[in-house]
Amino acid sequence: MAAKKSIHAPDAAGPEELAGDLDSFPGTELKRAQLYLNMAGVMIVALDINGRVSMINRRGCEILGGKLETILGRNWFDHFIPESRRGQVRDLFLRILHQKHKGDESSEGPVLTLKNEQRLIAWHNAVIRDDAGTVIGTLSSGEDVTDFRRAEEELRESRGLYQAFINANCDMIFVKDDQFRYVIANKALKDFFQRPYEELIQRTDFELMEISAAERCRESDQRALESDSVVITEETVGQRIFETTKFPLRLKGGRRGIGGIIRDVTQQRHAEDEREHLREQMSLAQKMESVGRLAGGVAHDFNHTLNIIMEHAQTAIEKLAPADPLHAELGEIRRAARRSADLTRQLLAFAEQQTATPRVIDLNDTIGGMIRMLDFLIGEDIELIWEPGETIWKVYMDPAQVDQILTNLCVNARDAISGKGRITIETRNLTVDDRQLNLQAGFIPGEYIRLSISDNGCGMDRKTMANAFEPFFTTKEKQASGLGLSSVYGIVKQNGGFIHAYSEPGRGSTFHVCLPRYLENRTITDPGDVPLPNVERHETILLVEDEAAVLKLGQRMLQELGYQVLTANNPQQAKKVSHAFSKDIDLLIVDMVLPGMNGCELAAALKRSRPQMKILLMSGYTMDMVASQCKPAQKLRFIQKPFTICELDAGVRQALQEEMPES
Repeated sequence: MAAKKSIHAPDAAGPEELAGDLDSFPGTELKRAQLYLNMAGVMIVALDINGRVSMINRRGCEILGGKLETILGRNWFDHFIPESRRGQVRDLFLRILHQKHKGDESSEGPVLTLKNEQRLIAWHNAVIRDDAGTVIGTLSSGEDVTDFRRAEEELRESRGLYQAFINANCDMIFVKDDQFRYVIANKALKDFFQRPYEELIQRTDFELMEISAAERCRESDQRALESDSVVITEETVGQRIFETTKFPLRLKGGRRGIGGIIRDVTQQRHAEDEREHLREQMSLAQKMESVGRLAGGVAHDFNHTLNIIMEHAQTAIEKLAPADPLHAELGEIRRAARRSADLTRQLLAFAEQQTATPRVIDLNDTIGGMIRMLDFLIGEDIELIWEPGETIWKVYMDPAQVDQILTNLCVNARDAISGKGRITIETRNLTVDDRQLNLQAGFIPGEYIRLSISDNGCGMDRKTMANAFEPFFTTKEKQASGLGLSSVYGIVKQNGGFIHAYSEPGRGSTFHVCLPRYLENRTITDPGDVPLPNVERHETILLVEDEAAVLKLGQRMLQELGYQVLTANNPQQAKKVSHAFSKDIDLLIVDMVLPGMNGCELAAALKRSRPQMKILLMSGYTMDMVASQCKPAQKLRFIQKPFTICELDAGVRQALQEEMPES
């Protein structure tokens, strides 16, 4: 009976043994097999049925960190498997031995080196049989994948960190391949498309959005690729504005791709527009203030001349017979002067220097009383709609100024409408808080009544809007003064309010006039409530005016009304006249602007010796301006220049009837 062949693990050959002619030695086939095993780049190890190492190649020795003689014969599980995994690996070994496995058994697990270090090995296992087919052990090849798996873990961690970073970014971030398919997308982009991640990857824009938008995206993609540069585009989608930055990338395999960042810049662009709008409004406010000071000064001085022209023309008319040819000529002179006086009043309104007689009014009542007149003014082809607000707060202002605001705005609205149209007047209460201050220059927190005048006319472009409130600016073909809106602007500012216009070409215009709510605890004296008693006019009046012609004219008018008149052309002379006059001076009529001191200061100085003397101020300036220069206790009446003799009579009688404040 032939001897049974067995498999032995030959001793490892050294490098010098492998270099010779193997055919000249006995057992050449076995040595050649050993040479092949040692040349393998993976560990090859054979275990007997007891789990002892019966053969191992050179790479196995390198991995385990020992020489061949120190490894052969050792129990694999006790010496080279970490204790925590010995039971699991032994079970696998037994399954292989008993052929309870499916073909080539593969596994991956750590081995323990002789230096007590762990290396991760990927195994492929098979059984060894003798010539009779009996299983006598296992043969395994193991690849050291420690560094590879560590690199894989680091890569997974890096990718996880990268994905977490881009997902945390509010901007939409993506990468497209050379076919413009998405290969990377962050959460913001997924949320924008409202699709799960797997439905984004490997899809193009044409599969995710409507064609026109996809074409625009593809065009900017191609520009970035062809120019090999950064391409920045901006696009409005619905109510949102997006800025997209695209740049070329090099992908795996040398392919070219596109990286992109999409940022929602809606708020930023709106803020920039708002800042620009506020800058324009601030510039306009500064320009209006400068022009207002100039207009106010010119109108104030011009009123002196107009007063003289009007009164001298009136005096001459009274001395001529109606049939006299000069009578009509003088009448034309007087009417022209009156029109000029109206023009200066509009200039003063724009400059916030128009004297007014404010009182507490219900804006709905005041406007309601004007509707018929306004209806007639705008004509039959235009529908006038009046929508008064409910429980509107009171305002404190001159009703005539309300009339002026409505007339100017409605006339402008009428002229903006070609053919049939509509003008709407509305009132409502409005509370402005701190949150609204950045929306419109000039807003001040508080409670207001908003008067809105809207039309469906031709509207205004941005350039026209920027100049709308400037004096003498007009777009009307017919000759116009260009002072309508500027006077409205001045009246509103004079009354502590603000005005804002909204307009677009072809869509009409809306003017919002916001007037401050009247607070009930304010003490107000309404000059219209003072009766004019029919008494004999014997009072003495001191008239102080630095313009000689106006002083002479005022003296003559007062004398015609029956008063005894003392005159002075400067504060020093007024003090001398007052000191020299031994009787009572009932009324001081004084111009606001005098050399050396203002009218309020002169009045205060004279009242020290004449406390019962009443005051009537002649001025083209505001009551607020006068009040800021006068003591609160002073009771002052105003008369607007130029004035007629009837207006002077009414102003004097009201001033003389004024009750003195308690001392």
